Amino acid sequence: MKRSNQQIRRASLVFKALAHPHRLRIACLLIDNGPMSQKQLVEELALPQSTVARLLEPLRATGLVVALRQGTEVSLSVPGEMLSQILDSMCVWFEDKAAREAKEDEMATGSAQ
Repeated sequence: MKRSNQQIRRASLVFKALAHPHRLRIACLLIDNGPMSQKQLVEELALPQSTVARLLEPLRATGLVVALRQGTEVSLSVPGEMLSQILDSMCVWFEDKAAREAKEDEMATGSAQ
C-alpha cells in the first residue's frame, strides 16, 4: 500500500505523541483499565495534575485519547482497538527480536568453543 505524504505526516504525529514514556504509559493504562478520570491518572502515575494535563494534550490532539463528559466528570478513554493492536504488535516484535538475538548469541558462543 502506497502512503500519501498526508498519511505519513499524520502517522508521525501519532508516533511523536506516543514517544514520551509517560504518554505511552497513559495510553496503556487507558487500554488496560478502560475509561479513567484525569484524577485517577494523576494518582496512578504519581505526577502533578498539571503535568498529566500537559501530557494528555498531544494524545487528545491526535485522537488517541478522547474525553467524554458525564455531568461534572470527564472520562478519558482510547477509542477503538487500533492503538491496542499497534502496541500488541510492537510487543510481539520486541519479543521476537529478543529471541532472535538470544539465538544468534547462542550460536556465536557455540561456534566459538
